[in-house]
Amino acid sequence: MKKMANVGRTLIGILVFLFIVAGPSAGVAGQSDEAIAGYKAIVKQTPDSVKAQCDLADAYIEKYISTGKASNSLMFRAKKAISKAEKIDAKSALPQISWVKYFMAMDKKETAVKRAQKAYALDPENSEAKKLAAEFGLKVKKKRAAAKTATKAARGKIQWSKAKKAHSFAWKTQGRVDFSPDSRYIAAGHTTGQIRIWDVDRGSELKNLTGHSLTIASLVFSPDGSLLASSDERYGVKLWNTETWQVSATLSETKIYGARAGFNALAFSPDGLFIAGGGNTETINIWNTQTGMVQASLPRLHDDQIEGLSYNRDGTLLISSGTDDIILRNPESNKVVSTFKDHLGPVKHVYHPRIDLIASAAWDGVKLRNSSGKLLKFPKKKVNSPLAFSPDGKVLAGASKKGVTIMDMKTGKPIHILQCKSPSYLVFSPDGWHLATAEYTGNIIIWKLP
Repeated sequence: MKKMANVGRTLIGILVFLFIVAGPSAGVAGQSDEAIAGYKAIVKQTPDSVKAQCDLADAYIEKYISTGKASNSLMFRAKKAISKAEKIDAKSALPQISWVKYFMAMDKKETAVKRAQKAYALDPENSEAKKLAAEFGLKVKKKRAAAKTATKAARGKIQWSKAKKAHSFAWKTQGRVDFSPDSRYIAAGHTTGQIRIWDVDRGSELKNLTGHSLTIASLVFSPDGSLLASSDERYGVKLWNTETWQVSATLSETKIYGARAGFNALAFSPDGLFIAGGGNTETINIWNTQTGMVQASLPRLHDDQIEGLSYNRDGTLLISSGTDDIILRNPESNKVVSTFKDHLGPVKHVYHPRIDLIASAAWDGVKLRNSSGKLLKFPKKKVNSPLAFSPDGKVLAGASKKGVTIMDMKTGKPIHILQCKSPSYLVFSPDGWHLATAEYTGNIIIWKLP
């Protein structure tokens, strides 16, 4: 069955190639419509099937190419299907292969090559991944995606006592630090408005982005890694194309004069089609990432500024934390689903989509709950904001007097303490092999987790 699946996907790749060479064909376009209808039916029956989602995405891509690349909506749908597949199983090579086809159809070969490399690293035995690696002339290092994953699974859990500092950067950041989805890069903003991109393994600087002129308030990569969103302390919000590292859209212009206010919290929807921004503004804006236009402008609802913003795992809820509360609302209708007002002081939160948990922190400590509002038992005073879940959801990292305390989610007990000074932000790399800590003193440390 696996062999047949690979053969089927190889045929699709050949068809894509033929479409590029031969150009539009009404007959093939009609066949694409039939294929899309068929794969839609399969997805409806098996929504958690990675292959079904990828097959549907490939069908959209085929039609886009066969009709002369005339309808961008087809590619929006393809992107959504691939993102769903990646969310179902981030370690499968199939979504990466579909991303290759997506980016090739969009004439973004450099990004396609990166995806081909990741596909081969995830599954070196996949025939189509092998074919793509050969076509692009790739020499893939398997240690991160394949060999390391297997070693980690065999070992069972991280030996926190052996965690060590891999790199340290002198970089005064007041905003968010974020890893790219493939864990290869880390981005951090500066008080001068610069954004620096580093290579995680080498610790070397790749890019220095200079589109802002004021302190960077927030940074976040899109789920597929094709965009980096940034905001400054005076309303400025930009999207950067990570293939060229150029500004692809300015969602909100910087206002030099007037009171300091801005979108200090940003969050992409799971499919990457929308980005929400909130802060000490009167509204939460939701922009369409493809058009750069405001899709919706929702009342803030919090008494004071928004401290944290995130979507739930299927994008049906927008979670915001503020003055002393957490609000869950429908991002389309703005209907409030739940309000939790059981903290003292400004609330910051992090959300983990896989385990559907919200960890929030304020002056009175940390609380854990699911998106339905059910509170879980957890020691309130062991850690505080900033917080970060590990990718597998097994530990919660939080600030403490001695640095960063790692808490076991099952027992609620501290496992280890990473020594650093006054952490202002924490984030795990998506592959789980690094933890970044930003300090108020102006240093960013990348910890290598054994």
